[in-house]
Amino acid sequence: MEKLQKDDQNFQKEFRRLEDLEREKGIKFFECIGDPPISFEFKENVYALRKNFISDKNDQMRKKDLSRYKTVVNNDKVVIPVKNDLKS
Repeated sequence: MEKLQKDDQNFQKEFRRLEDLEREKGIKFFECIGDPPISFEFKENVYALRKNFISDKNDQMRKKDLSRYKTVVNNDKVVIPVKNDLKS
């Protein structure tokens, strides 16, 4: 009989603990309304800023290209030994 009471007490303690956890979860979680929808003007502004950024980048690259004296395309070289004796 005493073991049954002990098991019953343990069950109730665990049950209360789980109820408390569930209650805490309910308090922690809340509805998030999020950000308002993006306006058409905001989208257009971002588009214009990106377009200007890309245009400025291209202009900078062209300016650098005008002061170059030799081509940079294919300037990378593979570093390998060229005098290997493959007959051995």
